[in-house]
Formats: sequence, structure tokens, C-alpha cells
Amino acid sequence: NMIFESIRKLILPFSSIEPFVPDQGKILDVGCGHGVFAELLAQKSPRRDVLGIDPSRQKIQLAKRDHKSVKNVDYRPIGIEKLKERNWDVVVVLDVIYLFPPDEKVSFLREIRKHLKPEGILILKEVVNEPKWKYYWVLLEELIMVKVLKLTYTQHNGIYLLNKNEYKQLLIDTGFTVTKVKPITGLLPYPHLLLVAEKN
Repeated sequence: NMIFESIRKLILPFSSIEPFVPDQGKILDVGCGHGVFAELLAQKSPRRDVLGIDPSRQKIQLAKRDHKSVKNVDYRPIGIEKLKERNWDVVVVLDVIYLFPPDEKVSFLREIRKHLKPEGILILKEVVNEPKWKYYWVLLEELIMVKVLKLTYTQHNGIYLLNKNEYKQLLIDTGFTVTKVKPITGLLPYPHLLLVAEKN
């Protein structure tokens, strides 16, 4: 688990994403994994009330064990479709959507939209399929994570990366207004893209 967390921290520039998240309100981290980002959000502002959800019971157990000291964050082993609460100020989704085929991307985003309060904010971080050399780097790493080490759980057999405009269009098509699109860089050469959108 610690190895996986370290790899994720290397790959994902969490601290560059955190400032885009409003510093107060009810925040849902969908596909939170081991809870690294959910914990960071809670630590950075006591006015954030954070819930991390993930379908992996094992990851949630580890999140609960490792992040006991932070009071304003909680974790539950469920997918978003099982979540009862519908009044979230902010939903954060980091590197989840690339695992879904196109039609599932749409139904997943619609599900998220249902859980946001009016004018709620969606913060989406994905990896894009350009520039090409960065894309191949991602493919190789994902192949290792998903197929060889079995560290990333997915029911599907591919990874489905889009480009910047396609992600933007996907959000518009599912009922969001995109307010920010920003490439962000981490330590490794990943083509990270951050999108901030508001529920229409």
C-alpha cells in the first residue's frame, strides 16, 4: 500500500490540484483509492467536510487505517450509484474516467451531476492522449499497473483517453458549464489535464 501511495504521489500532482477545490463545503472524492487526496483536502481546510468513496473495500480499509488523525474526512466502500446523499457542493474525480468506455463516461458523469447541488462544482483530473510521446508513456505505465501488478481495478480491458476538447465536450454534453481547462505538470512526464465545471 505504501509503495502504491508513493507511486501515486509521484505521478499525480495532488498539491497543484488542491487549490482549485473550494476551501469549504461538502466535498465528495469519487474513486478516492487509498484516500491520499481526500486527506489532503481535509487537512488544508477544516471548513471542508470530505467524503471519499471507492468500490474497493480493501482500499477503503487502508484509507481509514492510515488517515485516522484527520477529523473532517470519512471513507465508504461504495460506488457513486449507491450513495444516498445528493447535496454535494463539490465532486472531485481524479483519474477515474479514463477506465470507462465512451458511453459509460457519459452515464458516470450524469450520475455525478445528480449528486451535485444546483451550481455545484465538478473537478475532473484526467490524462489526455496528446502529446503522443507522453501518451505512450501513460499507456506503458497503465499496462503495468492494471495488467501486471493488478494495482488498478477495472472491469474493462482498455484505457480510453480523450483529448482536451473531447473531455470538454463530454462535460458540456452531460449538463455542465466548463469554467477552467488547465494542463498541470507533475514530476513525471504525464499529460495531466484539470477541468473545472459547474452544474447547469
